[in-house]
Amino acid sequence: MKIAIKPKQCCRYTWSMFPKLTIKKVLELNPWLFDQSFNFFAYYDDKNIIPEGVFELEKNWITENFVLFSGVCNDMKDYIDRVDWDNFGTWYVYLYPSEIKSENPMVIGLETLLDNGKGDNLADYFDMSKEWEFIHKVQPDLFITKQKNGLMIGALNDLNLWCIETETLKKNSNV
Repeated sequence: MKIAIKPKQCCRYTWSMFPKLTIKKVLELNPWLFDQSFNFFAYYDDKNIIPEGVFELEKNWITENFVLFSGVCNDMKDYIDRVDWDNFGTWYVYLYPSEIKSENPMVIGLETLLDNGKGDNLADYFDMSKEWEFIHKVQPDLFITKQKNGLMIGALNDLNLWCIETETLKKNSNV
């Protein structure tokens, strides 16, 4: 098991920064994020980021404001090179069945980045940015969001965050 780099807390979520990684690279190194998910989805506001023909069978998985996959019936190998994962900004991972809240979506990770939220005490909960409030509202088990120099990955269960493999950790573990 690998421990995340400098984990921090924002109320219910433990998060860590993963410099110089892309969302696609994280998925390639951690296929369990997709393949073991019940729902894996992202909000978007530009339909041009989803290439035509990607969802031949599941066209209903693209709605006006989010795209949805499921590890239950999708295989990451089928989609890893067909979608520009980083163009969505933030992906939300639900490991168990849950309600997907699609009203009033917020696209995080493109123009608006998630700040380094804090969660040292109850007062911090009432002082969260609107982006952190949104993540707490949609309640993913994990989220992967773009930052200026890499990614921020957050999880409700610290063990899921500690299991994230990175290229550096993979290289070091093969020595």
